[in-house]
Amino acid sequence: NAGMLYFDDTVMVLSAEVDQYTGRSVSYYTLDADTYELKGMGVVNDNNFKAFSMAQDPVSGTCYGSFRNEALELPFRLAYTDPLNFNALSFTTDGNLYGITFDGSFYAIDKATGDAALIASTGIVSEYSSSGAINPRNNLFYYVTCCDSGSAMYEIVPGTGAVTKVYGIANN
Repeated sequence: NAGMLYFDDTVMVLSAEVDQYTGRSVSYYTLDADTYELKGMGVVNDNNFKAFSMAQDPVSGTCYGSFRNEALELPFRLAYTDPLNFNALSFTTDGNLYGITFDGSFYAIDKATGDAALIASTGIVSEYSSSGAINPRNNLFYYVTCCDSGSAMYEIVPGTGAVTKVYGIANN
């Protein structure tokens, strides 16, 4: 429930838990992608930690994440710590990184510096954590909102931020 990522023949799963006595903790598990055998695990005991989104660059193989805590150390290459709290991150097939925030701001992200350049204010608002991904067949960003009512899936053109609603989710 806090993110999942495939990299270097490994599946990584993050799971967040809240306890009234100890606060929030996040467990992470790494599994062999072929056998699903447990390779490693750990716990991040930090009430400020939150994993918003993770993605892997298809060109370099580097994994990028949108996290609230800059001091996070996980067993993969963390190349971006996020002050904007991206609800979804994804790459085009040529390795360009894009992200969208909860308020619908759509950005191109410089992988080397983490600088985010606003492409468009899309007007797509998600009240809760959701997800998005770029389809490698057409390089369009697909984003699903999660709201108390009126959730939907949208298609976003990475270069311009142009938005098309492709599917409404009425009674979520």
